[in-house]
Amino acid sequence: MIRNVLFLSILMLLISCGTAEEAVESETEEIAELEVDETLFPEWYKDGQLGEVTDGVLTGYAKSLGSDSDWAYNNARKQADTNLRVWIDNQVEEARATISDNNSGAADREFIIQLRNAVISLDFDDASVETDHFEYNGSTFVVVKIETPSSEVLERVGEKLNSYADIWDEMRDTDYLNGW
Repeated sequence: MIRNVLFLSILMLLISCGTAEEAVESETEEIAELEVDETLFPEWYKDGQLGEVTDGVLTGYAKSLGSDSDWAYNNARKQADTNLRVWIDNQVEEARATISDNNSGAADREFIIQLRNAVISLDFDDASVETDHFEYNGSTFVVVKIETPSSEVLERVGEKLNSYADIWDEMRDTDYLNGW
């Protein structure tokens, strides 16, 4: 019974992670087909980049278009959250994989599930938001950049991993998370 529940949990987790990445790819491909003049985008916008960390700040990017600017903004804002979460998940997974050869706990299913859940549960409601918009061929383009302190994100993930604090500390010392 417990195995079935664990299997279903892992399956649901994999499906939800795949869905977020597919949504990111779909949105990006859809907008890329429009061939918008790159000079119309603000200087700070990094097309095709989901996220990054610079000087202790995590940044997520997104763009959206629509006939209604409010809808386009809301869509871009949600997409920026998703993009940053996917970027963080990739970095955390690289850190986990790096230590898993020497730390069997990092390969433990329960740890992986809790780690994924910790990343999935991240919200960026308090993130600072920078936005810009412009009209192009009758559509409104909205670009969004969200920023949040990396220390807060690391702390929130760590709080969800109380029983795995030693593994989390080791992950934080890897090149993938150490520079945050």
